[in-house]
Amino acid sequence: MPSFVYSVHGESAKHRIAADNLPQALLRLQDRKAPVLTIEPEADELDLRLPAASRRLLPAVYLQLAAMLDEGLAASAALRRIAAELRPPKLRLSLIAVADGVDNGLNLSEAMARQPSVYALTVQAAVRAGETTGDLSGALRAVSDHQRNLLLISRNLTIPLIYPVLILLIAAVYSVFVSSFIFPKFLQLFYDLGMERSDFPASTRMAIALSNALPAIVLGLLVVGGALYLAWRAYSHANRGLLTLGLWRLRIPIVGQIALYTALARATSTLAVLLRGGVDTLTAIRLAREAAGDRVVSTALRRAEVIYEDGGTIVEGLRETEALPEEFIFRMAAAQDAGYTATVLDNIASDYMDAADRLVRRWVLVAGPAIVILMGIVIGFTCIATFSPLVGVISNLTQ
Repeated sequence: MPSFVYSVHGESAKHRIAADNLPQALLRLQDRKAPVLTIEPEADELDLRLPAASRRLLPAVYLQLAAMLDEGLAASAALRRIAAELRPPKLRLSLIAVADGVDNGLNLSEAMARQPSVYALTVQAAVRAGETTGDLSGALRAVSDHQRNLLLISRNLTIPLIYPVLILLIAAVYSVFVSSFIFPKFLQLFYDLGMERSDFPASTRMAIALSNALPAIVLGLLVVGGALYLAWRAYSHANRGLLTLGLWRLRIPIVGQIALYTALARATSTLAVLLRGGVDTLTAIRLAREAAGDRVVSTALRRAEVIYEDGGTIVEGLRETEALPEEFIFRMAAAQDAGYTATVLDNIASDYMDAADRLVRRWVLVAGPAIVILMGIVIGFTCIATFSPLVGVISNLTQ
């Protein structure tokens, strides 16, 4: 069973408690009425996962931390002050653990690296870039802007689709219910009235075939989905497999482009922060590679790093992978001619963020009506197939 180290108000000594996880440790300490000041796993890494609501607060936390650093407050003191103002308990614990790491001699990026499930590699790399350049508050503001933009894109993609997707799910449940329970009863009624299968209209005969094949279709989809998932897990363990899967993902219409554009924006903006602070180009490429957050873009930058170290240019390395859009290569070549100024790179990052936002809006405009139309087709076909034989029954009764 893992152990957790905690301190209490008014005491400098550290205490230990055994528990299966952090929430259980907190519950035990609450039962003991211990006035906990800090708590963290005894191991170097803190396995703390924030809920989505707490993650949405992180951009504001980075912005507030940057403002406090500009006021001359130490990082650990600023983190503790921010934690005291927050309500989500896990986020408070996370910030306190980062503050403890800073007090123990770690850099802010190193303390964040102990919580990889909270602070992504992109955040760690950007903060490390700020520490390298001496502009930590500027790096935190850049991280905050990136996180806000990503949250905005995610919100623009998901919220408008909630209603049509919900309607589509309801339509699917309705169709399954009708085909499994209601439709067979109508068929039996029609058979009892003397109708033969050949008397049914084409839509009803098609619905009968689909109804009979429905269990096999559902089972087949489950088996195929499970097999594809297992194959993906096995293939992704290989480094080359990860790169290939990354290339496949980027080829998905709209979704892949959004992922690519946001990764390019993160990489170029981090590169701008580093070069603005006077960091050497090789180190800047390496840190930008970590900040990309995408396997394909990271591999391309890794190749650019190797080529540049051997005396070539960044653009040559980016072009060798044959995975990045030609437009990006062209703009990086223009940035190379301009001496890789931070302003040019910031413009590239801003343009790709705007492009990702436009793609999200286009996706919403296309997907929303398409789902609603599909819903109407499904429900309409089900109703026609179920009730159209009544026309034949009524005709027979009137004759």
